[in-house]
Amino acid sequence: PVALVNGEERFDARQVAHYLRATARGNNPEAGDDLAAHVRLAAVTTLDESIAFDGLTALLCLSAATGEPLGELDAAALPALAAEIDPADDLLVRELEALGGELHTLAAHADALADAAYSPRAAFEGVLRRHLARCLAGHAATALQPAAVALVGVVARSLAAHAAMAAPLFVDVSDGGGDLLLEVARGYAADAAPSLATLALDSPVARLARRRLRVHDLHRLDVLPDGEDSFVLPAGGTDLVHVLQLPCAGRPSMTDLQVLEAVDELVLGMDDSHRAVVLGPTSALADRPATTAVDRARDAILRTDRLRFVGRLPQGLLVRAPRQSLTRWVLGPAHPQVPRADRWTAVADL
Repeated sequence: PVALVNGEERFDARQVAHYLRATARGNNPEAGDDLAAHVRLAAVTTLDESIAFDGLTALLCLSAATGEPLGELDAAALPALAAEIDPADDLLVRELEALGGELHTLAAHADALADAAYSPRAAFEGVLRRHLARCLAGHAATALQPAAVALVGVVARSLAAHAAMAAPLFVDVSDGGGDLLLEVARGYAADAAPSLATLALDSPVARLARRRLRVHDLHRLDVLPDGEDSFVLPAGGTDLVHVLQLPCAGRPSMTDLQVLEAVDELVLGMDDSHRAVVLGPTSALADRPATTAVDRARDAILRTDRLRFVGRLPQGLLVRAPRQSLTRWVLGPAHPQVPRADRWTAVADL
């Protein structure tokens, strides 16, 4: 052992890989090449782990955008390449600048990660998964099980198909991590991938989401913020499906009232060409309101006649809060041809 941490022996991974190669033991002849995917950042750099994480995802994004190894570039070429790819510093320039003298070390590590995972894209997702708990508190607090992500994805794509949207734009107006938008895009063939739009915030969560969509080579548009919950949609915002999880990674502590206020702002900006899928806490979206303010906020949304479906989901879909129940809302145009007195609601136990 090279260290003893909380009573647990730690070994030098390179020594282990060398031993396996020298003795022809083990069932993975590429174990040495795969080390980068499992080494903690503390073993690679002396930088704060959050700074190293941001810089590493920025390097993987840059690698995906350029298609060339970064570890072979000198210290001056890397910042110049980053400025060329990201002239407005929307994605990665400041994250690379924060690496200082360790930029080249982490660039070589990013190359090793991409080689081990077979692509910068796969390496990026692997880095996200491994550092969720240590560097991404908001992401960890709002992380969904794959079944919940898949459900939102299939509903969003179905809404676009049902409305005969030829070129749908899927929009997330929260400061989210991009999981739902990525899931929606995965359901389309590569040559028919839809456009995606996220808030043009300067927060670490929003910048990470932009890097993530860029590394997946997805076309992204800006939603311009206009206050805490207000926003301005991209020009020509028709054939649009909102995909929203609340609370989001950037605001993991939202109250029920704040959740409903955010949904209300979304609804106010909808027209009859828009649809929306919202995933949020059952306490806000389906249970008996806990306060008068929550009751009024939900009532205001109901009176718009845009809420078309309420589905309470089973527990266990939030990774960190398995006992918390989520509810799915689907919003769209009302039926103006049906008199208000003749409209009805169906209730079912599925």
